Amino acid sequence: MSDQHMLRAQLISLNQSTLLLPNIAVAEVSRFSGVEPLPAGPAWIHGLIQWRGLTLPLINIDALLTDEKAVIAKNQRVVVLNSISTNTEISFIAIAVAGNPHLMKLVEEALDDGLAEEHSSPYIHTQYPIGKRNALVPDLNAIEEHLCEAMAGSGF
Repeated sequence: MSDQHMLRAQLISLNQSTLLLPNIAVAEVSRFSGVEPLPAGPAWIHGLIQWRGLTLPLINIDALLTDEKAVIAKNQRVVVLNSISTNTEISFIAIAVAGNPHLMKLVEEALDDGLAEEHSSPYIHTQYPIGKRNALVPDLNAIEEHLCEAMAGSGF
C-alpha cells in the first residue's frame, strides 16, 4: 500500500474555466431546469432554482470572475454545492456548469509540493495545472459571503 494520501475530487467544466472541488463539496449534479430571475441581483446570479423543496441561488462563477453577464446555455447542468460556512443562512449553492463533472483521484502530496499558482480573484483560493488546463480551486467561504451580501441587497 502506498503512503501517499489520495484526494477524491471533481473536475468541473464551466463555460470559460475549470473548477477543482473535493467530492465532499458536491451534493448533487442535475440537469438544468427553470430559473426564477432575480431582477435586482448582480449579473453573476442567474436567479433562483428549486431543488428538493428548497430555493437555491444559481450562480455563474465565470461571470463572478469576469464581471460579465451570465448566460445560460441550452446544455447547461447544475452542480449543487454543500455550504461550508457556518456564518451564512445558505445551506446549498447551485452553480451552472458546462457538462458532467469528472471524478479524479489526486495525490495530496503533489498538490502540496508547490504546483499551486496564484490567481488574481479573491474568489479563487489557488489554481493547479491539470493536464493542459489550469483548474481553479474556489474560495467557497468568500463566494458564500459575497453571495449572502448580494442576496440581502436584492431582497432575498
